[in-house]
Amino acid sequence: METPRPTIEISVRKLVEFVLCYGDIDDRIGSVDPVKAMQEGTKAHQKIQRSAGPEYHAEVPFVYYKNYENYDLKVSGRADGVIIPKDSTFSNDDDEENFALEDSLAKKDSTAKKKNNKAKSIQEFDTKPTELIVTIDEIKGVYDDLDLLSEPKPLHIAQAKCYAFFYSEQHGKCDMSVRMTYVNLDTYKVRYFLFNFTYDELNAFFSHVLSLYKRWSDFLFEWQIKRNESIQKLKFPYDFRPGQKDLISKIYYSISKEKILFMQAPTGTGKTLATIFPSVKAIGNTYASKLFYLTAKNVTRNVAFNAFKILAENGLSMKSVMITAKEKLCANTEVKCDPDHCIYAKGHFDRVNDAVYDLLMGKDMFGPEEISEHAKAHTVCPYYMNLDLSRWCDAIVCDYNYVFDPNAALSQFFTEGIGQDFIFLIDEAHNLVERGREMYSASLIKEDVLKIKKDISTTAFGIVSALTRLNKEFLNIKKSFENQALESTDIATAKKNSQVLEKYYENNAYFPDSSERADFESAVGRVIYALSQIFEKKISLENEDEILEFYFNIRFFDSISTIADSHYKFYFSYDEEKHLNAHLFCMDPSKNIQEHLDMGVSTVFFSATLIPMEYYKRLLCLEKKPYALFAESTFPPENKKIFIGSDVTSLYKKRSNSMYRAYSDYIIKIINSRHGNYMAFFPSYGFMNEVLNYFYADFSGNAEILVQESSMKEDDKKAFLSTFENKQNVIAFSVSGGAFSEGIDLTGDSLIGVIICGAALPKYSVRQKILQDYFNENSLDGFSYAYIYPGMNKVLQAAGRVIRTDSDCGIIVLLDERFKYSSYKNNFPPDWDGHIENVTRENVKERVRAFWDA
Repeated sequence: METPRPTIEISVRKLVEFVLCYGDIDDRIGSVDPVKAMQEGTKAHQKIQRSAGPEYHAEVPFVYYKNYENYDLKVSGRADGVIIPKDSTFSNDDDEENFALEDSLAKKDSTAKKKNNKAKSIQEFDTKPTELIVTIDEIKGVYDDLDLLSEPKPLHIAQAKCYAFFYSEQHGKCDMSVRMTYVNLDTYKVRYFLFNFTYDELNAFFSHVLSLYKRWSDFLFEWQIKRNESIQKLKFPYDFRPGQKDLISKIYYSISKEKILFMQAPTGTGKTLATIFPSVKAIGNTYASKLFYLTAKNVTRNVAFNAFKILAENGLSMKSVMITAKEKLCANTEVKCDPDHCIYAKGHFDRVNDAVYDLLMGKDMFGPEEISEHAKAHTVCPYYMNLDLSRWCDAIVCDYNYVFDPNAALSQFFTEGIGQDFIFLIDEAHNLVERGREMYSASLIKEDVLKIKKDISTTAFGIVSALTRLNKEFLNIKKSFENQALESTDIATAKKNSQVLEKYYENNAYFPDSSERADFESAVGRVIYALSQIFEKKISLENEDEILEFYFNIRFFDSISTIADSHYKFYFSYDEEKHLNAHLFCMDPSKNIQEHLDMGVSTVFFSATLIPMEYYKRLLCLEKKPYALFAESTFPPENKKIFIGSDVTSLYKKRSNSMYRAYSDYIIKIINSRHGNYMAFFPSYGFMNEVLNYFYADFSGNAEILVQESSMKEDDKKAFLSTFENKQNVIAFSVSGGAFSEGIDLTGDSLIGVIICGAALPKYSVRQKILQDYFNENSLDGFSYAYIYPGMNKVLQAAGRVIRTDSDCGIIVLLDERFKYSSYKNNFPPDWDGHIENVTRENVKERVRAFWDA
């Protein structure tokens, strides 16, 4: 059997956007909200296509092969429409019935008389066809003012010309027409432009596009051969840890079967290399073309990137990039992405392809230092070059946002909504539940609306009246909220004592009915339209940055409203500043996350704390039966001891001065049982500070005391941790779920004990109550889903700080009566079995000392 020729594939859209992109970076107006644009754009496409008549063929696929010496280039795409007239009279009156055409479109543009490739109104084309000719229709949904659109955007018409060339090539090299159909997604007004092209013109255009791409397709062909050969020879760089080889085998199997895998892997199992190595092997065996290593923490991104370096040192040839945030890469003192303020933004797209190609030819590993240095040398933006570089890399290490966040996802991979052969490795996956809720939720604050109304310096497009109406809708909700509150309490008492109402607002939400919601969303839409017109027409504004930020926020709110389904709750509540907030709260992010997982072929969720597994399966994907894998701890079990002190509690209703002193007493006795470095974790800063007051009064030792602050800079965090590495008698007071409770490695004597003061359950709030009710309504344990599981995950993460290597030895002390309850103990990891001892304040010092003396 003849071996098939190697094939490099690319879509029409990606091809033209890559080789023909030019000009400046300018974020002053910013990009259209992708969620809203995708939803509304799809509706607009379908409406035009349905109304176009029998000669209109929608969503026509094209595939074109260019045969080069050593490989084939496959260019594919789907034309929005192909109009094939049956005779010389072409009519398409349905468009006029369904869309409000502007009067100006009916007027002939005198400048459109030059040759047959100039734009003209569709009415002129409809009524005066000159010949039987097939037309490619390219539909673009935009938020631009169509009055200001004098001609199609170059990248748009380039895409249509590619389809026209494909059709012409496949049908006797005939002449073609291209129709650009622009529809405003706010008003549904339409504007058309028509171009006629000969086959020779189309052939010359597409040949030019391919010539620009040739060096890149050559690079891909040659690089993939080199990469795959290195993968075939690659051996695991270390001796396998116990159970690690089995992990690698099972991960590879799940990828080969295109499955989702959840892996509970305790510290010490070598899970970073155990996930990367089989994924690399899968790429070498053509199960995938690219892998994304996703994590929420900078430190774990560095660990993952270092793993690729280790494999490279052992013979792997793989282009790998670590994507770094804009604020950290920006070469200027102020992050302002526009050509008037930044030399790297001006003309960036004219130079970036050459800059990226030059970097690819010289290196394989691209961290922030390499990217910053190279970008500066080529006078391009390091952040945007960072993103462009990822297009050509085999491995991308980045934050969750770049795959899942609708506002930050890498457009070159995820905007077309088409599945790719990607592998997603999701580290510290327990973080993605809450991050998912944040990414797919939106809110508006009434006071922000008033502030923008006060600051706006124009009345154009009815912006003031639009903001006034939105504020009025907030006021209507506020009145309804007050009526609801008064119905729930004694009216006379409430009127005399405003604190009664305030207490009610702190603990309750208002859920609008369908009519109230429709009125509110209509008012939101009016503000969006007015602001979009102001920005499009470049009307001068004071406080433009602040107004722009509000615009992006309200547009995102609007976009989320289009996807809000039964997984969402629309409600109003008051925040701590007594501001009225409108919320679109994503209670269950599984559907949204799954839509992004569908962009790949396989996903591995892994963490040291995926307990209980069913909770994470339920909230991170929709797959009915994802694979599950439980790795055993490789650390000697006798090196740790878990003590539970149940004669104290952080339960809110039992908090008191005597309870805070009891916690302080526990900590003092524990650290006096053996001098060394300890971390004490608390459910909140307030609780921590109460205990600290008694600790300072009662502690007479000479330990160095560190206290986590609510807003610590990176240098402060590093200094905090370095104290543990340089000193041997430290006690740190920290917050569960904070910067020091996960993702840090303090090995050996750097940390010998962790004291967890309280079950770390989320504080009671309207939000958590909504979550609890949602899961109860879905036949699940609402209290566990809203409180126990998130709280216990923080506990387990904090507990995991003390044993980081197989030679570490230390204690984990859990101080709360709730840790003796089965609903909490059921979330303990399996390797704790047989190593738990109950203690009291009276005997804790003796029992801890006994562990160390054993």
